[in-house]
Amino acid sequence: MPKTVRLCPKCRSAKLHLLTNVSGWLAPQKFECKECGYHGSFFVEVDIDELKKMKEEKEKK
Repeated sequence: MPKTVRLCPKCRSAKLHLLTNVSGWLAPQKFECKECGYHGSFFVEVDIDELKKMKEEKEKK
């Protein structure tokens, strides 16, 4: 099973912090990005290998 990482949809940082401390089906998970301050329940989940490729391509530019 491939390992994945959650990314902020706004700045693509992996520094997401879980805001909700109640787990269960009544409380949706909300995250806060420590880089840009994004708050929300939407995040991007990518394979670690894909993240490495994205970083390499960004460095080439």
